Amino acid sequence: MNTYTERELTGNPLLYRSVYIDTRVSGATHWDIEPPAAIGFPGLHANDEIAVQSALWDIFDPDNETWDSAFSFSGGKTGEDAVWDVYRSLQTLPSNNQITVEDFWFQWFDLGYGNAVTMDSIFNFHLDMRFYEDAFEDNDRRLDSTPLTDDGTTLNATFFPEDDEDWYSLAVIHDMQYTVSTSELVNGADTVVTVYNRTGDTVYGTNDNRHASTRESRVTFTPPYDQTVYIKVVQTPSRTYAELGGYKISAVEDGSGEPGDPAPGDGDGGGGGGGCFVATAAFGTMGAQNVRTLCSVRDNSLASSATGADITAYYYYVSPDIAEEMTSPIRALVRTFID
Repeated sequence: MNTYTERELTGNPLLYRSVYIDTRVSGATHWDIEPPAAIGFPGLHANDEIAVQSALWDIFDPDNETWDSAFSFSGGKTGEDAVWDVYRSLQTLPSNNQITVEDFWFQWFDLGYGNAVTMDSIFNFHLDMRFYEDAFEDNDRRLDSTPLTDDGTTLNATFFPEDDEDWYSLAVIHDMQYTVSTSELVNGADTVVTVYNRTGDTVYGTNDNRHASTRESRVTFTPPYDQTVYIKVVQTPSRTYAELGGYKISAVEDGSGEPGDPAPGDGDGGGGGGGCFVATAAFGTMGAQNVRTLCSVRDNSLASSATGADITAYYYYVSPDIAEEMTSPIRALVRTFID
């Protein structure tokens, strides 16, 4: 496989020819990598062979397109020198490493070749490799989450830098069914979506691949009370090569229920049908038998009198903060006490 330049074919150092020739037993094929285009290849994204060729080519060919502005290097170096320096430096990586264009990107800047604006114009904006933070950073924690709506509106996100966590929030109504999905994964993304309750101590659902032929994720859940749920999106730990990547995320309400029954601490307190908040935090789920028993006592005994309703209302006023601060030893102590 060879990429020939006009300089090599004619000896003219000022002319380039961006023709890629692939020789194989079944016959040779070729395509132009400037602009990137070939049958069967979109010519975009970090896991596309043609796009990677085009990106590297544009570093050292003349700045002859709107996206391909001039590079500037110190010490008399050229773009071609810089590309090969980065290649040689990648040989120091562990032998079991799968070298990707992500490695090239980070190594380029680690070696001080800079030209960030020009690199962005080629890799990120022309070839859509998305080696940049999305518009919602910093949403790496539950308390810094980005709001989602339940009407299917999609948000465009990236995993950047490596090991990025993206958190989202969604206001939900009890007994309605919701679906959170990722879609249009690019640049090697492989998402895992996990939906948590209001305090992040109960998982309503998690999914890696929604079916065998895709890396997209989908979680469908029915919350037990009105609340804000939190959604974490990360790269799957079993990914084969990509550390970065891009995806879209959306949420839809796709079931029916009745408004009401606020999550403990989210409403004006005292309502039946919600969870016993401290007990739920201690046991990790509203489905635990002890939690259901306490809720039954509340609904059938306390709620039947004005005094009991006042006690319940006060409990729901103070309990969210208590549950939020409960450590593992305290949760174990509460479980022992309830038992």
